[in-house]
Amino acid sequence: MHLWLPKAHPAAPSNMSALMSAVMIKIAIYGLVRTTFDFAGPSSPDSAWWGLLLIAAGSASALIGVLYAAIEKDIKRALAFSSIENIGIIILGLGLSVVFLSYNLKSLASFALLASMMHSLNHAAFKSLLFMGAGSIIFRTHTKNMEQLGGLAKKMPLTSLLFLVGALAISGLPPLNGFVSEWLTMQALLSSYQVPNTLLQISISFASIAFALTAGIALATFVKIFGISFLSRPRSVHAERATEAPKSMIAGMAVAGGMCIIFGFTPFLGISVISSAFGVDGSQFIMPTSPFQSLSAPQDAPVTPASISMPALGVMMGSVAAAVIGFIAFATRGTKTVRRVYSTWDCGFGNLNERMEYTPTSLSQPIRTVFKSLYRTSTSIDKQYFFGSNAYFKKSISVNSTSKDVFEDLLYQPLTGAAIAFFDRVRKMQTGKVNAYLLYIMIALLLLLVLARLI
Repeated sequence: MHLWLPKAHPAAPSNMSALMSAVMIKIAIYGLVRTTFDFAGPSSPDSAWWGLLLIAAGSASALIGVLYAAIEKDIKRALAFSSIENIGIIILGLGLSVVFLSYNLKSLASFALLASMMHSLNHAAFKSLLFMGAGSIIFRTHTKNMEQLGGLAKKMPLTSLLFLVGALAISGLPPLNGFVSEWLTMQALLSSYQVPNTLLQISISFASIAFALTAGIALATFVKIFGISFLSRPRSVHAERATEAPKSMIAGMAVAGGMCIIFGFTPFLGISVISSAFGVDGSQFIMPTSPFQSLSAPQDAPVTPASISMPALGVMMGSVAAAVIGFIAFATRGTKTVRRVYSTWDCGFGNLNERMEYTPTSLSQPIRTVFKSLYRTSTSIDKQYFFGSNAYFKKSISVNSTSKDVFEDLLYQPLTGAAIAFFDRVRKMQTGKVNAYLLYIMIALLLLLVLARLI
């Protein structure tokens, strides 16, 4: 629902965008954690409303953020909306922790808080990588518009590889770090059946649906961002002449990419970081006054971080790949093959070019159509003809599709307009006359005397 983030990131240098997304917007998360667990101390069912409010806000933020990221053409604005999505996931886990703790399910509360903090840590890694990757693209192509990119995988191979690592991580695909925290969050959502309140269970089930939909759209979003920017053919002179980013920029991305891989294959390292931040013994997760208390207790924690084994998952995925390769080799053994080289199928046009590629707008068109009530899209079609307006001899057709920010139009603009109108009226009281100010002081004193009398 916030407007500043998608406007600030495109204007900021990319290294500052990485710092803003990785650190600055987490300050609010820190404040919420301290306020919720150190000051409020949710320990009774009466405080479950606060957790449910966080779950609803987090689910809405995650889903709406990723929906706007899916249709964005500016690569940095798309990553900014994605940050809104990931902060929503963090808030969702925090809300689950509050709900569980309010019903004295301390192990599940610990588990949900661990999922939230793990995603906060993981987001700092992969979003820094993606913003630095976007900075490398802008540094070499001088554009943030994905419509003018394409073909950068051949021009910037190291940047494309590292950006792919970040895209896979933020999409929640194993065995990278984004999968770990999103898997933990989903397990916490599925464990909500232990809450002894049917209405809360039903409410959290809707959050589970929103979370699953968010994960799917996030994958589609980063398929679009990576595919449109790095694959196919260049769609502009800048993309055609792009070269690899400087080694110093590659080094920065490599550090963040290494964190994505390390925290994915060895999630216990991230758990250790979080446990030390909360002053908890990482091997036992026991702290009497903390929601991390008795994380491994079996009565209300059907899943534990120990059940996450990225190396084992990697072995299983490798085994499946080896089995598939072995089957193909067995099925084709002894078969003589002849190599034939043909041109790419071009539907009879005879000359493939960049104008025939998918664009960010065309690739996201199905999502734009399904959620058109949110985007409030408007489309204009301009047709030009060779002979007057003869429909059979079209010279060109141009389509322009625009979407609006529903919160800016329906929430922020009416509120700011009403506030400005109100203070325009209040400003008339500033007459510059001393006798008027003395009158205001006298009225204020009379009101205070009346109030004191009533009290």
